[in-house]
Amino acid sequence: MLLLVPAQELRWARAAQRPVQPIVDTDDKKRIGELLAKAPEDLRAGLAGVNFIDLIRSNKAYWDVGTHMVVAVLEAAKKSH
Repeated sequence: MLLLVPAQELRWARAAQRPVQPIVDTDDKKRIGELLAKAPEDLRAGLAGVNFIDLIRSNKAYWDVGTHMVVAVLEAAKKSH
């Protein structure tokens, strides 16, 4: 399943100096280049440098690791603001 965030939402986050953490289904992890190619040019560079965290809903252990990674990113962002 692929859900894209509207470009304006990403621009608002960037203008407010808020972190953006892409989260993708594992099947989409191999399509990151394709997804970035569809992003507006002004947003590509900011997204290209971010680790896309993948989650597997059907595997609890993998899900737990992925959500831990998301929490760690959020905590690091909170400390930097």
